[in-house]
Amino acid sequence: STQSTWGSNMVIKELLAFLQDLHIFPLVCAIIGLAILLIYLWLPLKTLFIYLKPKEDIWTRYGSKDCWAIITGATDGIGLAYSHLLARKGFNVLLIARNIPKLEKRREEILDACKKSPIDVGILAIDFGKPFDKNTATLLSNAIKGKEIAFLVNNVGTSYTYSFEDAPFSYLQGIIYTNIHSAVFVTRTIIQAMLTRKTKKCGVIGMSSITSQNCWVYKSIYGASKSFMASFLKSLAVEYKYSSIDFLACIIGPVTTNMYPFTNFFSVSAATAAQSHLQYLGQVQETYGPWKHFLLGLLVHSPFFYFLSKKAIQEMKELAKTRVKSANEMKAEQPLYFSRDYLF
Repeated sequence: STQSTWGSNMVIKELLAFLQDLHIFPLVCAIIGLAILLIYLWLPLKTLFIYLKPKEDIWTRYGSKDCWAIITGATDGIGLAYSHLLARKGFNVLLIARNIPKLEKRREEILDACKKSPIDVGILAIDFGKPFDKNTATLLSNAIKGKEIAFLVNNVGTSYTYSFEDAPFSYLQGIIYTNIHSAVFVTRTIIQAMLTRKTKKCGVIGMSSITSQNCWVYKSIYGASKSFMASFLKSLAVEYKYSSIDFLACIIGPVTTNMYPFTNFFSVSAATAAQSHLQYLGQVQETYGPWKHFLLGLLVHSPFFYFLSKKAIQEMKELAKTRVKSANEMKAEQPLYFSRDYLF
């Protein structure tokens, strides 16, 4: 092995000497450097091109008379923003969440906001924190029976901030059921209906997260579940490439919602996030959406992220300690929040 290494080193030295004799060594180095630069600039340039490219109107591409958009986790945050946005564009919307009084309230709000548009708003109560069994699948199938489905927005999700060994079993189980299990079986049920649509395109949108782009301590299962969402939708985009369905994974940064009730430089409103995501549907398979989230994505993948994340790790460590409570307290339903300004 020593002789082999010595021989390889000699070959490299001879090659470098040959290039220097030809006076093209600086040129080769310049070409290599340019190639590396282009690789790093490819994503920003591609994104800029798509951003500047004229966008097709959502209704023109996906809308038709009496077509429906289905939104999970539709009573708050990004899901509610999508519900209002698609309703204003003329789509009937089916709101899915677990809280019936809140669903009824949101239905009245949307109908009131869209008085000039003859749309319909349906509601369906499903608790995605429980297994999506055959009975739930039948419930969803009956709710969409006879409807022309244009959109599915897989928005429902939950999170936590605990060290892995301290995370309550019910929380970990709830994240898997809510963020992964439901996405698979809801999408499967809806796609079967979408494939029967002949006149227009259909769109499937799923909420991934910036936490899926790097290692996020004290949110390991949440980040992994969002990695699943991105991989799941991008794989379906290839599998159904020649169908009428567009797929889009949205890499969500900080959005001011009940799950993230804080603001920082990278924060955007739920309405801004939803509007931005829709612009990229049919253009790409994955998007950060708002320019602030794109900038954050570049930062997360940069060498500087390690240094900037040190403070975030310490903050999340302290928060995780405060989350270790008694078993009785863990059983009570409570909102799950991200860690202050430092978690994206």
